[in-house]
Amino acid sequence: PYWLWLVATSPIFWVLLDITVDHIRLDHKERDRWPYWFISALGWWMGAVPSCAAAFFYSCKLFSAPRANKWNDRLMNLLVILVMLPIFACTFLMIEALFQWMMPLSPWLSATISSSSHIALAIIVWNGPAWIAKLRHGRAK
Repeated sequence: PYWLWLVATSPIFWVLLDITVDHIRLDHKERDRWPYWFISALGWWMGAVPSCAAAFFYSCKLFSAPRANKWNDRLMNLLVILVMLPIFACTFLMIEALFQWMMPLSPWLSATISSSSHIALAIIVWNGPAWIAKLRHGRAK
């Protein structure tokens, strides 16, 4: 479940908080941008990390059929990794694009938009299979 994944990845959040606290130091050149780092860290931890994990679990499930040849099995494992790298990179690219585009306007707005989009993606990815199953069985309300 989603909440368990957040508990398991809480050390990632602590590292991101450490980066945020580093920006609060008096001698840091971007001291006024610590709220951006805090909101982005929270959104990335609550959204991007679980979304990447869900995509990883789903791709493992898709490619988990036993193969007759051990090399085909290794290639399938490599394919799972190749599927994950672009997804993981896109989470950083989205934050960076919003940072470059909206930071002159408002660091709060940029961080809030990127965090909200990551969290919304996580909600869809983690709950999507259950929603689809309900729709298929006609139990959707």
